[in-house]
Order: sequence, then structure tokens, then C-alpha cells
Amino acid sequence: MNLFSFDGPDGETAAGLSNSLLLKLIFLLLSIIICSLLGLLLIQLLSQATGMTLTEIVPILNPESPLEERNFIRWSQLLNQLTSFVLPVLLMSWFFYRRDMWRSLSLYPPPHIVLILFAGIIMLTSFPLTQLAYWFNQQLPLPPWMSNMEDQANDTIKALLVMDSPAVFLFNLTVIALMPALGEELLFRGVIQQQIEKHFHRPVAAVWISAVIFSAFHLQFAGFFPRLLLGALLGYLLLWTRSLWVPMAAHFVFNGAQIVGHYMIGEELIATEQNKEISANWPAAILSVILLFGLIYLMRRFIRREQGPVESS
Repeated sequence: MNLFSFDGPDGETAAGLSNSLLLKLIFLLLSIIICSLLGLLLIQLLSQATGMTLTEIVPILNPESPLEERNFIRWSQLLNQLTSFVLPVLLMSWFFYRRDMWRSLSLYPPPHIVLILFAGIIMLTSFPLTQLAYWFNQQLPLPPWMSNMEDQANDTIKALLVMDSPAVFLFNLTVIALMPALGEELLFRGVIQQQIEKHFHRPVAAVWISAVIFSAFHLQFAGFFPRLLLGALLGYLLLWTRSLWVPMAAHFVFNGAQIVGHYMIGEELIATEQNKEISANWPAAILSVILLFGLIYLMRRFIRREQGPVESS
């Protein structure tokens, strides 16, 4: 296939550049680099205003760290999500599609509310399966540098999950659940998955390729396989519903449920997770798979009835 071809499978013409996959990828990469530099500048301004820096705080961050330090990390992550994910995707979509940018990202038309409900229930049901995948991932030996990266990421997460007020809880929902659901879905499902499918006519391959990229991008290797499954499930939700709002909602529920759990149970849950040895819960995982197949069947049946046939996998 000619990556510079302007004759797309969906009938677009050579009036613009919207059918050149290579140009889109180049523009997206440049947008990410430029917008990330903008994000670093904003974080630097935040550092000057607060007297704190990432290089000083991240290595020592822990659940006992002051609220000011934890909020500094939260604000930095918020700025990073906006400038590294949301802004570059919107710029690329506007540049290549202009008036059709929302449709090109599968954000228009909005989905039926029932599909949003299905997505949330499906993600909650998938927890035992992803836990089994995490246990499997833990059985694989990791080199020391990977383990060190994983330990530092886990320490940061544990510190951010300390929520001693409703305001911090809402802040965490925004930073850890809402922004990744918007930004990561825009990039990995809204752009990467859909562009691969559009240009190579391989919808299932597009789901799994974008899921691999999604998981590898996080650089948390002890969680590669559960994140791969999560990315694939989110990709299939987009494939079946043709609405990016559905995987966005699912992603938000998956992350948000964990935030709610930690807020409701608090330090007791963190202490339990620190002392608990990871084990394989096969009965729960098998039940999760059975329920997932049932929910997906019902969701796709609803789609066929309410919205007409959707391209199947």
C-alpha cells in the first residue's frame, strides 16, 4: 500500500491531505513533541510558582508526603495529559478534517445511553480477568531497570491514592480517571486504531496493534498484559459501537472504580495491597469471562436492533 496515497477507502478525494497516513503520523508526532514541550514549559512555570520540581519530589514521593507535594504531581499530570494527548490529537484532526474532525474521531453522533451503561458494566466485570493477567505478568522475570521503574511508578500511585478530603477525591477522579479516559482514548483509539483500520482494512488487527502500543506506551512492564487486555477490550468497544464515547466511558469507569474504592476504604486498602501476595483467582476469572461474553452478546444484539448492522470482527 502507498502510504502517500490520496485515494482513501472511504471515498475521500485528493482535495486535502486527509488520506495520507504517513503525513498524518508525521504531523501527529510533531504535534506531540511541540505540545509536550509546551506542557514542560507550563510545568516549569508551576514549579517556579510553588517552589517544587518533579526531579526533587518524584523520587521521594510516598503516602506520607505533604498534600502540597501530592497536588503538585497531580497538577503536573493534568498538564501532561492535556498537552501530550488531547491537544495534539485535536490539532491533527482539525488540520486534516476541519469540519468533520469530530466525526473523524468517532465523537459524532453521540451514542445511545444504553451503550454507555453496557460499557461501564463490562469494564467492572473485567476486573477479575485483568487481575489474573496481572498475576501472570508477575510470574515473568523482569530485569532490574524495569523493576525499578515499576517500583517508582507504584510509589507515585500509592501516594496519589491518599485522599483525605472530598476535594482531593474529585481531583484524583479528574487526573487519574477522566483525563486518561479522554486523552488516551483520543490518541490510541480515536486516531491510531481508526487510521490503521481505515488504511489497511484490518479492523481486528487495528484493535490489537493499538492495544500493544497503548500498553507499551505506559512503560510499566509488570502490568503489560493486563493493560494489553484492557486496550483490546476498549478497542473492540469502539469497533462494535463506532463511537469513541463508549471506550472513553469504559476507561473512566475502570480507573474511576479504583479511585472510589481507595477513597471509601482508604489506608486499609493500601496496607492490604502492600502486604497481600498476588495469587491467581481462576474461578473469578472464569466467571468474569462468561459474564463478559454474555454482556457483549447483549450489547451487540442491542446495536443490531437499534442502530442497524455494525461491521463485525
